[in-house]
Amino acid sequence: MRHPFWILNSSLLLVSLMAVGFIYFSRQEAPARQTLEPEKRVKPVKMETSKINISKIYEDDLFGTYQEMMAPQTADQVSPLPEPPSPLGVRIPEEAKPQFLEPLPITLRGIIIWSDDSKNRVTIADNRTNVEGSYRVGDRIEDAQLIRIFNNKVIFMRSNGQQEVLYLRERDAKLDPSFANIEGWDGVIQMTGLRSYTINAAELINRISSLGQLIDMVDVTTVYRQGESIGSRIGMSNAFVSALGLAKEDVITTINDIPATDTNNRMKIYNQISSLKTNDVIRVTLTRGGNEMTLTYTLQEIKQPHKKELSKPPQPSPERITKEQIEQLEKKHTFAPTVNELRQREKANMLEKGKRPTQNVLSNLNE
Repeated sequence: MRHPFWILNSSLLLVSLMAVGFIYFSRQEAPARQTLEPEKRVKPVKMETSKINISKIYEDDLFGTYQEMMAPQTADQVSPLPEPPSPLGVRIPEEAKPQFLEPLPITLRGIIIWSDDSKNRVTIADNRTNVEGSYRVGDRIEDAQLIRIFNNKVIFMRSNGQQEVLYLRERDAKLDPSFANIEGWDGVIQMTGLRSYTINAAELINRISSLGQLIDMVDVTTVYRQGESIGSRIGMSNAFVSALGLAKEDVITTINDIPATDTNNRMKIYNQISSLKTNDVIRVTLTRGGNEMTLTYTLQEIKQPHKKELSKPPQPSPERITKEQIEQLEKKHTFAPTVNELRQREKANMLEKGKRPTQNVLSNLNE
């Protein structure tokens, strides 16, 4: 019996023969080798490219952003420039005239001054009802507010901004610097030469009682040059400044050879002038418009035959009031009420308005 592998070997041999026969009969001959040089020179043919209209692409824009360009305008098609608008006249509005209110129908009857300004009190009477009341800074009477209390006057601020001053006595009004400015300074300062003057020292002290008041009246400010004080400038022009022969923007450099450069020197000047006597001279050196000049003032008693001379009385403290002074005050009860009258008025106010009398006022009255 033969081995079964001879069948497999025979099959493989048959397949191999068939493959070799297929390859042999299906082969193709290689083409003959040709030379690289052409037999005839042939001119290259120019290919015509298709012409593309680019403007058509922009016109057929898919997103619709194409805008047709405007044809440039010729010189004949340019429109003329518009005429400028005619100027309009400026109308300046008229300034509103200040409206002054009528004085308050009240009378100042008494003033109580303490070392603490918050404890100061005044007694004011209503002229229509003759009812009196006690007031302090900040209280209101009709449209006015009490803003300052002095030893001889009070100041109210009205609703329109105007100030109203009430004096305790008529004499206090005449001695007030503002009242003195209205009267003039002929009886206080007189011109005797080109740059020399005489001053009535007693009358000047009655009108100007402190250095601060004098500085306010002439509006003195310190002048500096390259960081160093050179004097004091006059910043106000009024009757008092003109009477002294001064002018606005004058720079005072020295007074009696003392430099007017700072507050300490001004106090020295004020103390020296306050100690001068009759016929003493005050020399003021100043610069005006770049020119230096000297003014002299001689202290003298100027007679005033047509004006009653007023002297400023001393104002003693409540602890030093003598019996005679109290009697004089009682005679002038219309200006300064007595202790009993003040107590009766406070009790009447308490019954009518339900207000307790001020403790500070009562303690002052008891003293």
